[in-house]
Amino acid sequence: MLKVNLVEEENEHEARALEFWPDDAAIRVLEHADEAGALLLERANPGTTLWELPEDDALPVAAQVLRRLFDAGDPGAPFRRLEDEAPRWIEKLAARPFEPALLDEALAALRELPATQRNPVLVSEDFHGGNVLRADRGWLAIDPKPIVAEPEFGVVSLVRDRQPVDAATVGNRLDFLSAELGLDRERMRRWSLAHALWWGFEGDRVLQEHVEAARLLTK
Repeated sequence: MLKVNLVEEENEHEARALEFWPDDAAIRVLEHADEAGALLLERANPGTTLWELPEDDALPVAAQVLRRLFDAGDPGAPFRRLEDEAPRWIEKLAARPFEPALLDEALAALRELPATQRNPVLVSEDFHGGNVLRADRGWLAIDPKPIVAEPEFGVVSLVRDRQPVDAATVGNRLDFLSAELGLDRERMRRWSLAHALWWGFEGDRVLQEHVEAARLLTK
């Protein structure tokens, strides 16, 4: 399958990420042309998305794929690193018209968490059920926005996925993923809230579904 991206900072190393991750966790890259943003990928058959399964069936599969991605470790350059991105995110978020309580909590997370990350690995900012496909050889991650961060950051899009969701569902996802993957639930929650707001603005428009997700992630 041929995929052509508009190359942006978040996806510029997509091919390298897919090549770095193990074959049993990510779609294979057959060829790629970085400057053109073109990737020739294996075809996932039947190509069912993970969120076509019921939530109770999908979450364990998502955890299995995440574990395999995390086990690949830290590849180093040229990937972005969360501790380097956080100051820029803080500056831009602070100027956005989000409700003060949410914004304050997001900014506090971005100020406090980066310096205390443990065991950084290559994760995708956009790992959710729509980006996990069933293939002949199992469930595989696609379409990464790669960044090196602690595993707790690797769940941020999954936690708020299938919008709209309610507080009970978000809480269950945090509980399950933290237990299944051995992650710090509170750090997962704080990263997820901050990231929901970071991705909660498009052009001049506030994305209300992201703001609502952030509200569900408050204490």
